Amino acid sequence: MAKGKRKKPKYKAISQKDRDTLSYLLEHGMKLSDEWWQLDAYWIGKYGYSLRVQLIFDFIQILIVPSGKGAGKPLKLRDFQKDFIKDVYGPVIKSGDAWIRLVRRAILSVGRKNGKTLTLACLVLVHLLGPESITNGEIYSAANSREQASKIFKYAAQVVRADQELLSHLKIVDSTKTMVCFANGSVYRAVAAEAGTNYGENPSFVIYDELAQAKLAHGLFPHLEQ
Repeated sequence: MAKGKRKKPKYKAISQKDRDTLSYLLEHGMKLSDEWWQLDAYWIGKYGYSLRVQLIFDFIQILIVPSGKGAGKPLKLRDFQKDFIKDVYGPVIKSGDAWIRLVRRAILSVGRKNGKTLTLACLVLVHLLGPESITNGEIYSAANSREQASKIFKYAAQVVRADQELLSHLKIVDSTKTMVCFANGSVYRAVAAEAGTNYGENPSFVIYDELAQAKLAHGLFPHLEQ
């Protein structure tokens, strides 16, 4: 690359006109309408990913960085984080009146100190009260030890507490590593294989940290995979 020449951004900036159109559809309850799918097709052609992915990007990037570099400022997704979200949430198939996500399992493997835990904590919030939330959802972050299992909860709680408006929608119970969303009844809980606890029977979203060390044939992992 020639000296002084800036690398072209992988992801295009969203034009204000397109932003306004998307905001109009959301404000008028037109999500999943014919107009929505027309805009979705246009969005994929212009930006390379769906409106579903865009809503996740937008939600995460209004969350506040709780500590360290960029503390107090909105989180900015890096390209590898956007790639992962796009690949997991982008592919869908129509089933009746619903669009079902095709990717049901995904592995995120990155080097240390690259924001993996914060990324996963943000995805917990996406499913707890963000654009992928459902009524009475059960969200779990799991690991083999209590200490490892608590890491994603810790980051998610820090993100929530950094934003008073976000905090007003949730109840955080540190003693049980649990969050409850008042509006939709969804619950997030950090769980550990070593705890030997009875868990919910209908998980809607599961993160398993350090999966390579998990007992895949029995224990916590297959239970959460049901």
